[in-house]
Amino acid sequence: MRCSRRRRMSVSRPRLESAPANSSRRRRPSVHAAVVVCLALLVALGPATSGAAVDAVRVESDRIELGALSPAAPRELLHLDIAPAPQPGRRVRISRDAVRHALRRAGADPTLADGLPPVQVVERAAKTVAATTLGEDITRIVARDLPQGVRVQDIVGLREVVLPVGEHQVDVRLSRLRRATSAMVKVSADGRSYASFPVTVNLVGQAQTPVLTRDVDSTAVIRRADVAMVDTPLDKLPPRALLRQDQLVGRAAVTRLRAGQTVNARAVKTPPLVTRGKTVTLVAASRGIRITQTARVEEDGQAGQWIRVQPLTGAHEVKAQVVSPSEVRIDLGAQP
Repeated sequence: MRCSRRRRMSVSRPRLESAPANSSRRRRPSVHAAVVVCLALLVALGPATSGAAVDAVRVESDRIELGALSPAAPRELLHLDIAPAPQPGRRVRISRDAVRHALRRAGADPTLADGLPPVQVVERAAKTVAATTLGEDITRIVARDLPQGVRVQDIVGLREVVLPVGEHQVDVRLSRLRRATSAMVKVSADGRSYASFPVTVNLVGQAQTPVLTRDVDSTAVIRRADVAMVDTPLDKLPPRALLRQDQLVGRAAVTRLRAGQTVNARAVKTPPLVTRGKTVTLVAASRGIRITQTARVEEDGQAGQWIRVQPLTGAHEVKAQVVSPSEVRIDLGAQP
């Protein structure tokens, strides 16, 4: 019996001695794997702005509504305002408590938020307008304000712009025209400005601008035969100079204008549609009733403008809206 015990012990010792060494070698890879898993979890649960590792709720408007966070919410609460959305392309965290507060503020049951995650990440949908695309828009806009014979060579200072999805508007405000013209660019969407920055618009070509071929008296309407196009140095154009023929033809002179000179935009105006002393038809209408009579115009007026007129058969002046060169109108009950 003793011999058998010794044999069993001698057989078992090598196994006991070798087991720790072998087990320590096997455990090292599992420790490294645990570290890797922890790092992965830290990345996945990190800040909302750290990257795309965190699944986000995407919204397109500038407000975050309950329906985006909880599509199964009651229909009447889907559009409940929770919080402002972040800037396009950015993310923000919305806590369950914030949703409860919004529900409570609206008089709804705050326990409706109990099934939501403790925190949700919301991302504002966005589009990127490339600098080249923006340059094409600016070139097209600037071309409308350039004199004949001048074009845009290039634009310096362009940059890409991140905007909300949907339509956007580009506005360009030019300074005084020069070969290198300064301009301010404003990019907006949904009535809100998202980018505003200066650029330099480089222009090339020989400018041609309109001048009068004869003197024009004050209030006289300028005809096409009164205008000629002449070469003008671009760098010597005066401020607010009219640059195209169609800006002069059909306009009325505010003061006497001299032949051969560049015309300032303030020196002309749109002629009135009706003029003082003219006889027009006065129409009074209300719910299918139409009454007409003749009236005398007491002041000049443009289309849509309210002016004073004197009915020929009445004792008092009335206010009427200019409709055409021969008609003014009163909508009974709608006078200013």
